[in-house]
Amino acid sequence: MESTTFPVGRVPKPKELELSHYANSDGYDSSFLEDRVDRPKMPHNLLEDCVTLKDTSSIEPRYHHFSIIMSKSRRLAYLGAVNIDGNKLQPIKFEPTEQYFDPRVDRKYQVGPEAYIDSNLVFYHLIGRRDPVWGNVAREAEMDTLHITNCIPHYGDLNDPIWQSLTDYVLDNADLGSKNQYFYRTTF
Repeated sequence: MESTTFPVGRVPKPKELELSHYANSDGYDSSFLEDRVDRPKMPHNLLEDCVTLKDTSSIEPRYHHFSIIMSKSRRLAYLGAVNIDGNKLQPIKFEPTEQYFDPRVDRKYQVGPEAYIDSNLVFYHLIGRRDPVWGNVAREAEMDTLHITNCIPHYGDLNDPIWQSLTDYVLDNADLGSKNQYFYRTTF
């Protein structure tokens, strides 16, 4: 997970990308590795609390190389699953200046900037900005990590830089010449 920090009181109003942006979003691919690795299933008692997409019965918004599952009651991600191709990783190319609402997910289930203004909370990316940035859709994948659906609030002083160091260590020490899959789970 990685944070995006904006100056106090200057959190940008999230924009919304066109639906066409998501047309080729492959999401988490359980067949990405030689042996199939399914994303963790949501416990039965939490399924009713999972957000479904506006136009389908799916609970899994798919982005470029990763997927998210959202909680209705918390308006935050429960789970993230990402595919990483270490042979095709590309460097992050920009500093974030904006966040995005996902038009496929009802806005009432997306915690916007109001939670971060005048607080010690920072946007933390459940799927880190570096993780899905590979292949010919690296730029789109990086933009996808900036979706509100992929952000969870973290207390800035506690998690920066301690948590950031841990997540960097895991990615830096993974066998970056191979394919990897990671799952992230929030705790409420």
